[in-house]
Amino acid sequence: METSLQNHNLSSWTLYSVNATNISTDKSPCSWYGVHCNHAGSVNSINITGVSLKGTLQNFSFSQFPHLACLILSNNELFGTIPPHIGNLSKLKYLDLSSNQFSRKIPSEISLLTNLNFLYFSENQLSGSIPEEFGLLTERGYLDLSANRLSKTIPKNLGDLLKLYYLNLGNNQISEEIPVELGKLGQLLELDLSQNLLQREILSEICSLKSLEKLNLSHNRFSGLIPSCFEKMNGLSSIDISYNELRDSIPNSKAFKNGPIEALQGNQGLCDDAIGLPS
Repeated sequence: METSLQNHNLSSWTLYSVNATNISTDKSPCSWYGVHCNHAGSVNSINITGVSLKGTLQNFSFSQFPHLACLILSNNELFGTIPPHIGNLSKLKYLDLSSNQFSRKIPSEISLLTNLNFLYFSENQLSGSIPEEFGLLTERGYLDLSANRLSKTIPKNLGDLLKLYYLNLGNNQISEEIPVELGKLGQLLELDLSQNLLQREILSEICSLKSLEKLNLSHNRFSGLIPSCFEKMNGLSSIDISYNELRDSIPNSKAFKNGPIEALQGNQGLCDDAIGLPS
């Protein structure tokens, strides 16, 4: 059944008509590959991943799936822009478009998906800034925008996503400094801002992330001293600050002291005899 999906464009999907390009000859979408329906026969999940699905979403009729809660189209060959009318999926909780070839800006209409908990847009070719409207999605727990071409700054109102426990903005072209507002993310377990153009000092507000377990700030342009307040982050078990412009000693914290030397290298001004950094 998977091979029948290759070279299909999702715009051929319709609930009321069937033509030569439909994935199934059955008019009921509940029998289509990767489609699941609830007891009432309404489509509530589409999961089509890794089948070389080609095409765009421009003509895909999102309005025909008013009960859709889960949409997974990852690891395919979809391209073009993410269309604004994706905001019509008002009941969507899980959206995964990762590992495709989507390009240009992320539509601000994503903010209409007020029930969204999980958003994966990683490994595409998305560009422009992160929409300010993302800060309106207060139910979101997981946000992955890594490995794109996003630029400009981190929106301050991402600090309003108080239920967020995973945030990955790594491998983009984001610049300036980390906004102090991110310090409000008390539920955050993992933060990855690596491989960007972030600069200035690492703000002490990051120590307010009391639940944080993993932090990756590597391959940026951070400079100055590492805040000593890291010593109070008892839950932090993994940190990578390699390849920045940091200097002086490292905090007396298990994340720094017990971590691999590779997580600290590339900072010419750092020194700590105990773990083998030059003094």
